[in-house]
Amino acid sequence: MKVWKPTGKILFREAQQFRQVWLWAIMISGSVIPLALVSVLLPQDKNISWQEAFLTIALIAGISCINMTAFYITKLETVVTEDGIFYRWRPYRKRYTRLSWEQIDKITVKKYPYLKYGYHSNRDFGKVHTIDGNRGILFELVDGKRVYIGTQKLSAFQYTLEQIKPVMVESK
Repeated sequence: MKVWKPTGKILFREAQQFRQVWLWAIMISGSVIPLALVSVLLPQDKNISWQEAFLTIALIAGISCINMTAFYITKLETVVTEDGIFYRWRPYRKRYTRLSWEQIDKITVKKYPYLKYGYHSNRDFGKVHTIDGNRGILFELVDGKRVYIGTQKLSAFQYTLEQIKPVMVESK
């Protein structure tokens, strides 16, 4: 269910962003290298005017800036309240997805075995939401669906869940 804001008393909150040095090194070099090549090669081409070369360089730089800005402002927000689990990808999703405690059948602390970040689907983990690392919580729902939420605060997240539904958390 989608809701505008979490309901109930907030017990845990986490906002994660893409701040991995290796990721930014790849993104910046992936933008600078093509831009440098185009900046050097295009002006040497006699069939292309300086206006066309400048426009091409500006377009590549603009797309690179938009891409990096999108990564920089993206946040995975996770909130645990007395009413359930709430998560969203800011700024792309204004509303939270809510998992009520009644919807959750089983909670498992799990390592995510793949180097894949963001939002995607996986056969074993269901809908996967990760920013950094391979630690998170797998929620198996009553209807058979699964949701995996990665976290940088695993012990605090797990502790909060154990306070609400102590028998449901299994460490693996």
